Amino acid sequence: MSLGDAVLVLVIFFIGWIILGRLQWFEHPARTGYATMLMSGLAISVATEWMMVYVAHRWGYTKSMPLIPGLGVGITPIAQMLVLPPLVFWVVTKWLSYTNARVVL
Repeated sequence: MSLGDAVLVLVIFFIGWIILGRLQWFEHPARTGYATMLMSGLAISVATEWMMVYVAHRWGYTKSMPLIPGLGVGITPIAQMLVLPPLVFWVVTKWLSYTNARVVL
């Protein structure tokens, strides 16, 4: 599952690159970058959850999983894909900043 999440974050990266036209768009995302992360994360996660639960039958939800009304997908996995990409891009930006500062010295 973690590899799948990493692939989804990579897809969000490429979507941002295409939409914003900059390879390093995530370093200073501004409103459009964050909107890209959130909207693409939402669309990808809802589509993935729905397909895996109702089409491929790869996993299911317990009764304790709160579902999004009308979509029937779990709130937790959707929320995860809304929080994870901005966090990953922030960590990568900090790491790049650190490594670039070390190279200059």
